[in-house]
Amino acid sequence: MRRLIAGQGLVIAEQTPSMISLKVAPVEAPNDTASAATQDIIVLGQGQSRQVQSVSPRAMKKLTPGASPLRALGRLPGVNFDSSDARGTYEAATQLSIRGFLTDQMGYTLDGVPLGNMQYRNNNGLSINRALLTENNGTATLAQGSGALGTASTSNIGGTVDFTSIDPATRFGCRSRRKLRQR
Repeated sequence: MRRLIAGQGLVIAEQTPSMISLKVAPVEAPNDTASAATQDIIVLGQGQSRQVQSVSPRAMKKLTPGASPLRALGRLPGVNFDSSDARGTYEAATQLSIRGFLTDQMGYTLDGVPLGNMQYRNNNGLSINRALLTENNGTATLAQGSGALGTASTSNIGGTVDFTSIDPATRFGCRSRRKLRQR
């Protein structure tokens, strides 16, 4: 038995012919306190604590005019977007799946404001297709993995999708594609 528990942090507390009781081995304090204080901490990675990908406004412009920004997210690795219509705007028949997490398990925000659950016929959500005209879509950022405390959502178990809108024009009128490319 001693060979089985060697190196596991356990010791035999009590032993009878029919029973062996184990307990946690006492931790020995290091003799040299200076060596314990000078241990190095190694950090691998920087910036984000999870995988973050963005779809730029330029990439959104490659979609069919009027298409849902969710369709653009479908081009990212690990993301699957299914819809019954070509543009992805029919809410009753759209499904976003990100590494096995479905639409109602994701957190959605628009310019930092929570959209709630975007599942069809839900009483606490607003679809991005209703919240923002497709011509005003800015960058869409997808953070895969477990939910983040920095995202205002109650359903971000599978990650978050943050939509941004483009800045409003300083003058009344329409924007040409040339002006958008210059930005």
